[in-house]
Amino acid sequence: MTGLSPAASLSTAPMMASRPAPPANPQTQAALQEFEAVLIGEMVNLMFSTVPADELTGGGHAEEIYRSMMGQEMGREVARKGGLGLTPALMNEVIRMQGGQP
Repeated sequence: MTGLSPAASLSTAPMMASRPAPPANPQTQAALQEFEAVLIGEMVNLMFSTVPADELTGGGHAEEIYRSMMGQEMGREVARKGGLGLTPALMNEVIRMQGGQP
């Protein structure tokens, strides 16, 4: 035990997303970005599920579909703009698993 609180040790740990991503296969990069987009979209949809239906639209099946589609698109846009930093971290891991050095 180092004597540091868990919060202190987390704040001093280097961030994975701050490392520059190594040169990558564009197809692998696109697949990882899509994975991140799906993950973010699911998180957004989970958040949407906590918001009650609007009285104006009245909820229903159509609103559920629209909210789901909106969550997916929000996930894609957030991932396209840099996302949560998972794509570079996952790319480093893929390269490491293939025997390269990130």
